[in-house]
Amino acid sequence: MYYSTYPAGDATQYLCLAFSTDGVNWTKPDLGLIEFNGSKHNNIVGINISGTVFIDPFDEPTRRYKMWAITRKVDPGWAISVDWVERSQYLMQSADGARWERGAEPTMPFYLGAPAPVFWDDSIEKWVVYPRCYEPGEIRTYTRYTLGKHNLAASHSALELKLEATRKRSDPLPLDKFPIIFRPDKKDPIGTQIYTLGAEKYSYAQDVYVAFPSLWYSQRKWYGDQIDPNASNDLEMHFAVSRDGINWWRPFQAAIVPKGLPGSGRDGDVYVSGMVRHGDQLYVYYAGWSIQHHTARNPRTTAVGRAIFRLDGFASVDTPLEGGELITTPLIFEGNTLQLNALATGAGSIRVEILDAEGNPVPGRGMDDSMVVRGNSVRHTVRWKDGSDVSTWAGKPIRLRFVMRQSKLFAFQFLP
Repeated sequence: MYYSTYPAGDATQYLCLAFSTDGVNWTKPDLGLIEFNGSKHNNIVGINISGTVFIDPFDEPTRRYKMWAITRKVDPGWAISVDWVERSQYLMQSADGARWERGAEPTMPFYLGAPAPVFWDDSIEKWVVYPRCYEPGEIRTYTRYTLGKHNLAASHSALELKLEATRKRSDPLPLDKFPIIFRPDKKDPIGTQIYTLGAEKYSYAQDVYVAFPSLWYSQRKWYGDQIDPNASNDLEMHFAVSRDGINWWRPFQAAIVPKGLPGSGRDGDVYVSGMVRHGDQLYVYYAGWSIQHHTARNPRTTAVGRAIFRLDGFASVDTPLEGGELITTPLIFEGNTLQLNALATGAGSIRVEILDAEGNPVPGRGMDDSMVVRGNSVRHTVRWKDGSDVSTWAGKPIRLRFVMRQSKLFAFQFLP
């Protein structure tokens, strides 16, 4: 884990490294790289630098670790400096993830205000980068561009980047080259900002991308001096999903990790840090601050937290005790069995039927034939009176009808 820390009364940012075998208990290695308070016995790997760290499987082992970093334009010799005015985006490289070398030329010759998510997208076989950008009125949004397999270190000139206007922040972007792909919804209050995005390819389902944007409910004036009189200045972590990494949807407006109670470590701001899978659970790490954005920096405390979700469990279709039903859009599947990720405990129950293209129950797979699904599992196998085989309808357009009572349906899939 890479995390940043700020000594009390100091604006200097230290980038540190920690290790864990279970994602819960962490050790801080004695790296001996950078002096702090007269000693190098610490886990610091950089000063006044932040960014997205990832593994590049296509490069030499000596450059295996990459960091899409925000750092100073001057030679980053790790001399302590709080002068962030001349920050730019650089590609950093490392053999061990601790000792970093910076590319000679910036990938973006200006400061965009937040680390850009970067990942390899195997669907299009390109690196995907999501830089922050600004709509007129200094509204924080996000754009997207792609890079070839061996082109991560491409400079701004090679990319034909025309984003100099973003340094003024009130000027519009050249939307023909960098269309905005993530912005506040129409349902959001005036002045809502997409402060950080936290986008990544979701590895556990086909053609799924997830993001954990931190929304800032700013108290500043925007859009012709308009202001939301109820703006809280809170900055909370939300959830979004996409099928292509370009068109995003937030299934609910509430925060997925909201501001915490006083003393919780996240009673000021909440920013996503990363996600890992642990068995049938997903650990989503976040950075919590004890102060709100654009308030006095000191005194403050920061912390790293862990939110736990079930696999594929960020959103669900919920029904009350009185019951309800869901009919899917037409779909074509491959496989022999239908599996549900669902919670149906206590008085809960789920039944499933298969409908043909005309909306009629198929023989042997109607509601009267369905066995009740109960319990809490990420892999319930759906059964009917004569078994679970659905291969007869594979490759044909069908719909699924779920009749549910006091239940949560998180996901379904067809398996061989």
